[in-house]
Formats: sequence, C-alpha cells, structure tokens
Amino acid sequence: MGEVTGAAATSRAVAASKINFGRVIACGLLTGLICCLLKALLEEPFFDRPFFAALQNAGSPVHHELPATFIAFAVTATFAVSIYAMWLYAAIRPRYGSGAKTAIIAGFAVWLLIAMTDSVWASFRLMPVKPLLPPVLCALPEIVIALLVGARFYSE
Repeated sequence: MGEVTGAAATSRAVAASKINFGRVIACGLLTGLICCLLKALLEEPFFDRPFFAALQNAGSPVHHELPATFIAFAVTATFAVSIYAMWLYAAIRPRYGSGAKTAIIAGFAVWLLIAMTDSVWASFRLMPVKPLLPPVLCALPEIVIALLVGARFYSE
C-alpha cells in the first residue's frame, strides 16, 4: 500500500483531530476569569468613567453604578465569549499548530467580532467614538493574554 502524502494527508490529519470539549470549557473558564480580572484592573479604572459620562451626555439613563443584574450578565457574557475563544483556538489548532501563534490568531478573531459589535454604538451615533475607542482597543490585549494562558492548559 502506498503512503498518503501532501494535501490528502493534511486533510485526514485535520479531520482526525478531536476537540476536547471538557478542556475547552475548563480552559475557557480560566480564560474568562483572566479577562474579568484584566478588565477590572485595566478598563474599569481608566476607561469606564469617560465611557459612562459619554453615555449620559448622549441621553442614556445608564450610570456608572450599574445594577447587579447588568454586571452578572456582563460577567456571564465574558465567560461565554471566552469559552467560544477557546473553542476557536481548539478548532484552528490542527491547521496552525498549538501554541502562542494560534492563540493570538484566535484572540484577534474574537476581538474583531467584539469590536464590530461595539462599533454599533458609534455607527448609529449613540455615543461618540472617542470614549468608545479605548475600551475596545484595551479588549484586544485582554482577550489575547487571557487566551494565551488558557491555551497553555488545553490539550486534546
């Protein structure tokens, strides 16, 4: 029997790899925890007050002191996005290999989706771009750093 080489071997190797969903969830939760910590350390003290001031100037009833239900939803969404980011890392890992490069690619892809959804605020003139830009830009290193840590613990 002949040995399979080239593109056929690569496609079989990619198809044969399995995602470890237990690890995706566990590492995604770790990634989410790191994202929440980085947000609390970086975004909240430096960018939240100008962001909420701009919201109020735009006529929004939202204040800096957010209700507990909003905070619970935001934290839950962060963990969900982090699990998605870890799944994306696991899904592209067979093609790009394990490690930092793949985690950075997955983190950038997730951040791009976050940035596009956040751009709706400015696109519909619900608030100016200036107070929106720093938290959106700050989210890039947050998700990449958190995903780099989570990816270190992922294995199939």
